[in-house]
Amino acid sequence: MVRFSLVFDIEYPNGLPGYRTDSIDFAATNNVPYDQSIQEKPQAPVWVGTPQSLDMDRKEWWKRSIGDIVPMLFTVPFFVIVATVMMAHKKPVTPALFTRLNELSKVIATIFPLEFSISVGRAFVKYVNYKLEQGTTLGLLERLVNSRTVLGAVRTQVRLGFIPLLSIPIIALWMFSPIGSQAALRMVTTTLAPIVTPSKISYLSTRQPNYAGSSQFETSWFPGFTSLFSAALVAPGFIKTGPMDLWGNVKIPMLSGLANLQEDTNGWRYIPKENFSVTYASLFGIPYSALPDGNSTFNIESTYMELTCGNRTSAPTRGASGFTYSGLIGGNGEFRGGANITENTNWALGYQGQDLTNLLLDTDRNASQCLDCLRNDFTTSKEVPGTLLFQDFTGTRDVVSIYCVPSQVYVESMVQCTKSPRLQPTCSVSAQRTSILAQPPPITLLSFQSTLNGLTSFLPQSTRRLQGIDTMQNYLVSPLSNTFIESTPTPRYLSNQTSPPSNDESRINTVEMQDFSIRLSQLLNTFLEGSTANATSYLTDTLPLSDDPPATSPTLLDNTITSRAQTLTVPASHISLLPIFICNWPWAIVFLVSTCVLLFASVFASYIRRKTLTRDFLPYVGNLVSQGRDVDVPRGSVRTEGLERSKAISGLKVRLGNVGDVEEGRGRWTVGTGVRVGVGRIGITNWDGQKEGRLKKGLLYL
Repeated sequence: MVRFSLVFDIEYPNGLPGYRTDSIDFAATNNVPYDQSIQEKPQAPVWVGTPQSLDMDRKEWWKRSIGDIVPMLFTVPFFVIVATVMMAHKKPVTPALFTRLNELSKVIATIFPLEFSISVGRAFVKYVNYKLEQGTTLGLLERLVNSRTVLGAVRTQVRLGFIPLLSIPIIALWMFSPIGSQAALRMVTTTLAPIVTPSKISYLSTRQPNYAGSSQFETSWFPGFTSLFSAALVAPGFIKTGPMDLWGNVKIPMLSGLANLQEDTNGWRYIPKENFSVTYASLFGIPYSALPDGNSTFNIESTYMELTCGNRTSAPTRGASGFTYSGLIGGNGEFRGGANITENTNWALGYQGQDLTNLLLDTDRNASQCLDCLRNDFTTSKEVPGTLLFQDFTGTRDVVSIYCVPSQVYVESMVQCTKSPRLQPTCSVSAQRTSILAQPPPITLLSFQSTLNGLTSFLPQSTRRLQGIDTMQNYLVSPLSNTFIESTPTPRYLSNQTSPPSNDESRINTVEMQDFSIRLSQLLNTFLEGSTANATSYLTDTLPLSDDPPATSPTLLDNTITSRAQTLTVPASHISLLPIFICNWPWAIVFLVSTCVLLFASVFASYIRRKTLTRDFLPYVGNLVSQGRDVDVPRGSVRTEGLERSKAISGLKVRLGNVGDVEEGRGRWTVGTGVRVGVGRIGITNWDGQKEGRLKKGLLYL
């Protein structure tokens, strides 16, 4: 330790009192010895004892101005973000902008409360010092000084008493901090917006020629049809009653099943999506071409056969003499059909009506049997559409005969499809009406002998019969019970397996005529659709999109249909889902208002600072201590703010303790019944590191 002596000759203007520490003595004109080590720095601030005016010099002016401007500039990014969000409203999402906005919203949610507390807290400090300089109540100062945070504002209002005109604005102001932070996270989202674009789609025509009676169908397509037909019979119940078949083709409802739905002005009956049971015309749907991702809407023109069955009779056909058949179907019977009925026959179909084969246009009539293939000079007769006979031989004794009237129904169906990149499309008919196109005469395909022969001979052979189980016959009885369809033998088979034989008759007798009409219609339409050219391939695969332009008018579509086209191409409305930005306007406005409050606080702090002559006095400890009479603190520097003053004298040791006895008659204080006790005085004083002067329990203080 090197010791040396310093002598200061200091002149103090205006006769100001000096400043004393343990190592320095100041006086108006005085020699001050000071001993310290070489490494020790002087503890006296440079502004000690120097009187100053309250005016700012240029350096301080720039310093304060920058301090005012910086908080204002901090609000600029917030305004930019909210403006970007508002301008991005309903704009397509780009990966770069989405990532940037997502990251910035998280950063802003963190930074905003910090910036808010800095700027608004600074405004409170400036306003407190302005009010202190102008003169105000201690309660207002205390309320404002301690309301520089969200929790501090709430706690202060509670502890000092709730004053509505003052407390509500303070708390409401600070609520912008957490609310603004949350608004930053919620003011922008994304959604999928529908973009409508015109397109086209192709689908399989149900009015194309039928090949049920041709050798090509028997040798090439019938084996594939039997597999698909058998699978459709035992498909899950939700498939049978659903809008699509097993392979994703859209099924066409029966218009008669929509009779209870009200038509609009254009004849459309819109199908409810819930709490409504739809009856479909066939187990097969109509194949269509590939769909783009998104939602597609298009119309399908189709036709189907609908039976109205109402006459059921029973007659004995088995007895002691064996099997005897009346011969109604086939041979010279009244009803034409291709089946050869024997004692092993389970059921058969026959048709009584006019044969229109000779009226077909082409000489190759096996390849041109279609509803639009008749000559234009054809006129209907009273025999059209004829009568269809269904006979059931599964009973132990009787044959059940059911007579049905066939009719051809032409409908236009509005189809809606949805496709996503990783899933198969889902389609359904949303509305249906009677077709507005020109319709052929009221005939069915049963009026063509070749088609009738193919239907009546091949349909009974379309399913295998093992151990007396006829799945097609069981479907007519209970279409939604696959267990019944696949495992229930006919009554005649069961009778042959029991001893003594039973006398059970056909289960068809238990089926309501309306239900039977619908179920048999479904089976006939399924066969007729499956017996068109290459139908089995189209049913299980995607139909190719035709290169032909779409038929944009009923006339063009009608011309395409009458030309016997296998596929029809129609306009489609494609709705793709494009991700777009959505500005949540309420949250965006909340964030904008919060940012405006933040900017206003910065501007207000700048304005009120210029209205205040003194530098910040509250709430700094350095200023509080400097005004105490029991602490040796250097005087001077009225231009120094409280925080700078505290920094300059940060090494000063102070303590809240007993600064001396209260004087009342030689250091004693009279309490109670006159007992005189010592009473200390609490205050902030210099602390030399000793325990003397520390506050103690059990003593009295003022």
